[in-house]
Parts: sequence; structure tokens; C-alpha cells
Amino acid sequence: MSRIGRKSIVVPEGVTVSVGNDNTVTVKGKKGELKQSIDRDIKVEVKDGKVNFVRPTDQIRHRAMHGLYRAIIANLVKGVTDGYARKLELIGVGFKATHQGNILDLSLGFSHNIIFEVPKEIKVVTAQEKGQNPMITLEGIDKQLIGQVAAKLRSLRKPEPYKGKGVRYVGESVCTQCHSKHMAKQRSTAMAKALESVTNCEILRSHPRLTFRKGVYSYEIVRQGNRSLYKVNDGVTTIAEPILWCFGRGGAGQSCWRRTGQ
Repeated sequence: MSRIGRKSIVVPEGVTVSVGNDNTVTVKGKKGELKQSIDRDIKVEVKDGKVNFVRPTDQIRHRAMHGLYRAIIANLVKGVTDGYARKLELIGVGFKATHQGNILDLSLGFSHNIIFEVPKEIKVVTAQEKGQNPMITLEGIDKQLIGQVAAKLRSLRKPEPYKGKGVRYVGESVCTQCHSKHMAKQRSTAMAKALESVTNCEILRSHPRLTFRKGVYSYEIVRQGNRSLYKVNDGVTTIAEPILWCFGRGGAGQSCWRRTGQ
């Protein structure tokens, strides 16, 4: 964080930054005013339209606070200049969100509605368009407060891992169980095709266990603890030996799995 701490913050036009006697930084802009208390060990200098932070030593504590307070003040400057917004969407049958002032009325599939009071420093807007999921938009100048309120709203009904129903951020990617199984099957199939192209063997099954035949022997790769085993079955006896597989490059840029040792 010390590299971040050494960067100067350029104060935009229309924004004023002042430092009080108690080392409290006050940032004023067209959207409002924010204050932040700074540790006394960190010195804040405002000069020529720039804000610089100076730490007394290279101790771990001072280096951590150096970058921390620089990032916080940079967020305050951006907040009073442009502001911040966070959007959430409600995914689920019958999920709804309405508001009156700063009071949110949420229907999230429970036996009762949830009444949530948003801090007065934040402006809340709800929207329900036809064919779209209900939306909640939080706007304000305090990035930390907006993030905290958005996280609290999401925690009221977190996305579940099967159908992804719940409250999530707009653009958030939720990995469901069906998606995980699909990806696991795709990986097994890709590994089987790569192994077939390298060893010229016959793939018997690719998921959930990779089974292939070469000559009179059939092979099955299974997981036991932290290692992989391949079982060799010639119809009479079964031998299990450890095997290590690593991802390599095949011909013409093709990906392949190759055996690297036992």
C-alpha cells in the first residue's frame, strides 16, 4: 500500500480539502461534505491543488495506514464530485421491492415482508419493469456507507446455489450447482479427448470417472486423497499405481494431458 500512499490526489475544480488541528480531513464539493479522521502519525499536506500523505517511518503499521488513508480520501473526493451508485436485483417468483421515502418494503419469499430503513444519507430508488427483475438503486456520496447498506440488503436473501434465487448485485456472477456439474463434465470430456489424441486410446467413459482402453488393457483414473491413481485391468488382475498428470501443449496448439511420471 505504500506505493499508493505516495501518489498525490489531484483536487478537481469546485472541491476544497482542508485539514483540522485534530488531523481531520474535510472534503467539500457540489454534492456535499464528508469528513475523515486521520491517524496522528500520518501527515496530510494540501498544496497547489494536490493532497499528499507523509508517513514518519517504514514500519508495517505506518506503511499500511499510508496507503489506507490515501485511498479513503481519494474516495471522498470522488464522492463529493461524481457520487456513487450501487444496483441490486431481486431474482425469484413473487419477489418485489417498493419504497416510501427511505423505507424499503421487500417481499423476498418469506411469510412476511421485510421493512428496511435506509440511512438518510443515501437515496434509494426501486423499479419494476415488465419482463425485468425488480431493481434497487442506492445513490450517495459515501462509498463505504453505500457498500455496507448494499451488503446488508444482499444478506437478507443471499443467492441460493441451485437456481440462483435471491438478492444479488447487478452483474454479479453466481455459480450454481447445475453450472458446477456442467463445468466438471466439460472438463472431464476435454481431458478424455486430449488423452485420446495423445495416446491413441479408446475412451470408454469420460464422466464422472475417466475410463479408456488401449490394446487388451482398460484404464480408469480415480481420485484418492491428494493423488490420482490409474487402475489397469487385463480381465484377470487389477493393478493400481500412482500417476501424475499435468496440463501440457500438444501439436498445432492443441491442449493435451500427458503423463509425467509415477
